[in-house]
Amino acid sequence: MQIGVDKKSPFPIKEQIKRQIRHLIETGQLKPGDALPSARDLAAYLSVNRNTVSQVYRELSDQKFLRVAVGAGTFVRQGRSTRNMAKLKRIMDNALAEAKMLGFDTAQATDVFLNQLLSYTAIIGTGRVLVVDCNHEVIDHICHVLEQELEVDTRGVLIQTLEKNAQRAADYVQGVDLVVCGFNHFEELTDVLPEKNRPEITAVMLRADVRVMGELLRLPPGARVGYCCANQRSTETFYNSAFFSAARQLHRILVGLDRPDELRKMLGRCDVIFATCYVYDRVREMVEPGKRLVRVDLSVDPGSIELIRERLNALRQENAGKAENPFSRTQ
Repeated sequence: MQIGVDKKSPFPIKEQIKRQIRHLIETGQLKPGDALPSARDLAAYLSVNRNTVSQVYRELSDQKFLRVAVGAGTFVRQGRSTRNMAKLKRIMDNALAEAKMLGFDTAQATDVFLNQLLSYTAIIGTGRVLVVDCNHEVIDHICHVLEQELEVDTRGVLIQTLEKNAQRAADYVQGVDLVVCGFNHFEELTDVLPEKNRPEITAVMLRADVRVMGELLRLPPGARVGYCCANQRSTETFYNSAFFSAARQLHRILVGLDRPDELRKMLGRCDVIFATCYVYDRVREMVEPGKRLVRVDLSVDPGSIELIRERLNALRQENAGKAENPFSRTQ
């Protein structure tokens, strides 16, 4: 793994290391499952502080590039897609060659390029999105989709965490361009986040496979139906939505995976159990043979993704306009 640091670079050392590792993953030079050096070994090789490398690994893990397994090591996360960077590299090579033809040396061209890049990043931003929901599985799902579809930087937080501490809620949105949450949490989130300096909030919709509705409608009136998701709050939030409440005259029991004793009782009492894709495998291990268990697969609505894309583009254009006219706020 070829990585180096330049202490004269305008980029902080941590950012240099982070960008290089991410580039190696995105271009396929580091493949899914490949092991990275320990933080101690890489820090020694680069002659930097070990904590700097540890922080890089944590941030790349949060962004779903790496998987940190305690006691085992740090690995490239499975499922990371690579990009064809050949065209972009060709553009950069041509630009450098033209600069040299005009009499500029490599150092001068690099200096101008970095200054322009830093200026552009300061104006436009990279697309920093905070994803909020009531269980980690949904947060990871939405983060993964947004990173793949929109190439934004994401991080997630439970809405329960924000509700516990108003000051912590304000800290979480610092430096964030957009906050994304499920439709069922939109009002809750607006109540939690302080209005002052609050980023724009956009809600997304998780869609269940339409075949699940067919399963529900075929059930006879009075059937005992169990519903399960990662925790009690997410179970009640999701299965009380209009999609599932449309099937009336059913005796519904909603229990989250975080209530194992109640869940076992529910599994024994119900004729059929619906479990989201996040917990299906774990619930299946608990279900008695012969019981009917239905997997509820979820996907982020494509319209929601396009809405987020539009909002991020609008915010970037707005920020660029303010940067071009620094007196716009006072006029």
